[in-house]
Amino acid sequence: MGWFPSIVADATEFLQQCDICARRTKPLFVGHDIGLFSSSVLADAKPFSIVCADVMYINKVPCLTQQCVVSKFACLVTLRGEDTATLEAAFHKAWDVIGKRPEYLLTDNAAGFVSCRLEGVTRLYSPARSSQSNGMIESLHRTIRMWLRAVLADDSGVNITDAVKRVMKAYNGTVHATTGRIPVEMMQLAVESAEWSRLVAKCVEDADAKLSEATKHDLHPGDIVRVRDMTKYDQQLTKTNETPYSEDRWRVVGFISHKRGLVVNDPNDDYGLYRKVKVTCDGNTRILHVSRLSPCKPGEVDVMDLRRALRRISRESY
Repeated sequence: MGWFPSIVADATEFLQQCDICARRTKPLFVGHDIGLFSSSVLADAKPFSIVCADVMYINKVPCLTQQCVVSKFACLVTLRGEDTATLEAAFHKAWDVIGKRPEYLLTDNAAGFVSCRLEGVTRLYSPARSSQSNGMIESLHRTIRMWLRAVLADDSGVNITDAVKRVMKAYNGTVHATTGRIPVEMMQLAVESAEWSRLVAKCVEDADAKLSEATKHDLHPGDIVRVRDMTKYDQQLTKTNETPYSEDRWRVVGFISHKRGLVVNDPNDDYGLYRKVKVTCDGNTRILHVSRLSPCKPGEVDVMDLRRALRRISRESY
């Protein structure tokens, strides 16, 4: 019977390759900017070996953006279209200029990207406009747009091409907020250098921390939360000081399960794996994904409860 445990392990591994089984057995990621790369893959990373790519529009002109996951070095290539041949040519053009080819490439599952034939590159895909899986490249797009607006506002005579070159040069030559290092200098390091080893170790540590913190949430029935505005802050990237969360306070009624329906009392008190939540506020009820919710601090909850109590007292006095 010594062969039985290995057969069970092999069968489990085989079943987990099924997309349906994987979605049902593995919890979805909740946090923002969660990469699809495991710590084992990141540990063997080289400069520009693990890359995220996407298409962004600058003044209605499509551009192919790429960013190294570890070094944060970014490049941008203007496109004449979004067909497969154009994307393939843009990828090879950028890699020839950089002098490096990625080993892993993450893109969305658009038809143009899926049909690209890039030999020697392991392809990874995420849903289109998925902030949970491809948040790093979206953060790059936000930064490029904000910096472009600043450059065009400072110098009205500069054209868009020169502005893009200026922005990308400044981005790669500025200390990155995540790594604390300059991307263009990290791209020139040798894999055996101590500085690159420290950078990879920090990237692996951040990936493990994100996975452990973002896989499960801490919401329970009865919690007070705020709802993130999807329309303004996900579809339109604007530079504003306003909070992306609504001031309305919502109370968690329960969680939605495809087997049990509305779950308001879990015997194991394990709500962290549920992804759909039912919330209510002033008679309005909504069913949302937990990634759109932000738990209120105790001070915020106390103020809301105090106002509710004062309104109840005023109604009873009349």
